[in-house]
Amino acid sequence: MQENNDGTLKIAIAAKQIGVSTKTIYNWIEHGYLETVCSGYVRLSDVIRAQERSEKAKSESARSTIKTIFRDRDGRFSIFKTK
Repeated sequence: MQENNDGTLKIAIAAKQIGVSTKTIYNWIEHGYLETVCSGYVRLSDVIRAQERSEKAKSESARSTIKTIFRDRDGRFSIFKTK
């Protein structure tokens, strides 16, 4: 692991460590799940916490979606999703 003395990693290295893309890391920063320590650097422990928060938010969002299955006039099934 290429961790600096202050416990920070480059975003690309942190992404690789936990198996996500750098775009995912930048999305977490944009959505407030993660803060950069300085430009282009994050703490791995913060990245792991951000991943957990993101997964929790996704699962809560999925649970709040109501799915209704119905048949249209031609007899085909369709799924109607609402939030």
